[in-house]
Amino acid sequence: IQSKQIFKLIDNIQKSKNALFKDKLNFKYPNGGGYLPHIDGHFYWISKNNKIEKGWKKYSNKFLNLVIPLEASNKSNGCLYVAKKDDTKQLGNTWNKITKKLVNNSPNIKKNDIKKFVFFPTILNAGDILLFDWKCAHYSKKNNSKKSRMIFYSTYCEKNNINHNYNYRNNYYYDKETSKNNKLKKSLQ
Repeated sequence: IQSKQIFKLIDNIQKSKNALFKDKLNFKYPNGGGYLPHIDGHFYWISKNNKIEKGWKKYSNKFLNLVIPLEASNKSNGCLYVAKKDDTKQLGNTWNKITKKLVNNSPNIKKNDIKKFVFFPTILNAGDILLFDWKCAHYSKKNNSKKSRMIFYSTYCEKNNINHNYNYRNNYYYDKETSKNNKLKKSLQ
């Protein structure tokens, strides 16, 4: 996820220099629940200094997700459903406008607005890759199969800090650990 080839691909797509922002392994066991339709990074959180922060916008203005399934991902085991980035523009064209239209203090799309999005299932084999912009709404359904579904996610952000030694990933994880959000919202998504 930090190879020269990956950064070359990400930088070419984003038309800018990027850094690894965060990564996670998503386990979805048989009968494991899904995730509500949401837009990454669009939420508020409280820093250790009691400052209200603007989700991922604190770190950068542009993010790209790289998804690598470690097991087949399909409709029966709760694959990812992704909407076009343009669908999000129906909520607004800036971070503030989009976030105001979401469920309070979360990246989740309000039930009345979900009908404005057209979601496409992403059927993937182990080792495939999926790239999508942070403003692409997405969700997943319950795993109704008898097998697990593991997916690795890494998110990259545009380098926009004058300090070239700035470590986006370390700062994100430090903020995640020290945020004053309650335990349910501790993840900073």
